[in-house]
Amino acid sequence: MLESIRTLVDIPAADALLLRHEERAAARDRRLLMQQARERAKACVAEAQQEADQVRASAFQDGYSQGVLQAAADLSALLLRSRLMASALQAELAQAARSLLGDLLMDEQLLDALLQRWQDSWAGQGQEPLQILLPLRCKARQVALKSTLKDLAVECVDIRFHAQERYLFRLADQVVELDIGATQERLSPRLIAQLKQLPESVRQLDESSRSLFISWAAALDKEGSSPLHVSELDNGNDH
Repeated sequence: MLESIRTLVDIPAADALLLRHEERAAARDRRLLMQQARERAKACVAEAQQEADQVRASAFQDGYSQGVLQAAADLSALLLRSRLMASALQAELAQAARSLLGDLLMDEQLLDALLQRWQDSWAGQGQEPLQILLPLRCKARQVALKSTLKDLAVECVDIRFHAQERYLFRLADQVVELDIGATQERLSPRLIAQLKQLPESVRQLDESSRSLFISWAAALDKEGSSPLHVSELDNGNDH
């Protein structure tokens, strides 16, 4: 009986106790290493995530900056094209205004109308000759002009022609000059400014506009004769 009890409670040998202690120590070390590995892996994952976030943020910032720069460049190019187009349109509008005024100033009826408006100024000047200097394109109307002047009671007239687009009338000490080119340049901006305020349907010179211009031309300041005027009249092409 005692032998049986001794067998049941038989104390393990010292080697067996040492082995179990080493196993527990090894298991503890493994758990510690595993915990450290988990913590290290967790730290690595967090670090990688942070680096990835930084990379994405940097890429986004770079892309945003690039986008802003590209948008600024596109906007600058658009503004430049818009300015160039506006300048071109302004130049075309100015040219159209000059052409429109040129057509009016070179109208054959304009000279007759101006002569009629200035008729009162020439009245009572005795036998002083009326000297007229006209563009060459008016030469074909010389006979008709003399007839018109005769109807206006202007008997003594000296009509000459030159290569410039300029009308000049001289009677005694009265001189009236109408330079077509200078008048175009001076009136074009005013015409453009007025046209911008009008509806498209009325952006044309009608009869009232023609009459208004003739009134303006008739009211030109009259200056005394100058050497330039006299020399030009003396050097005219023919009568």
